[in-house]
Amino acid sequence: MDKSILRIRKKFPNKLPCVVEFEGNRLKFIVPKDLSVSELMVHVRNQIEAKKLCDKSRSSAFFLMRGATMMQGTMTMQEAVGGDHDAVLTCSRENVFG
Repeated sequence: MDKSILRIRKKFPNKLPCVVEFEGNRLKFIVPKDLSVSELMVHVRNQIEAKKLCDKSRSSAFFLMRGATMMQGTMTMQEAVGGDHDAVLTCSRENVFG
């Protein structure tokens, strides 16, 4: 586990450090444990759009945890991460037509 993650967990015991990997970019968040996965997805999509990493109108974002697990939007981040695992999400985009 990264030392910066341990430092954040010690400083903010009621929050989770979350890293989102998107096309070679790493977005870092410190989120409340009771934040729902769908709320995190909204924040991530807004950051991706604000940093102009992707055109929101032409693509759709998919969030995967631990490589291949798609999370339910109603789960809290604590439920999604579980135990002492790191909250590392992979975000990929897919072009949409129509």
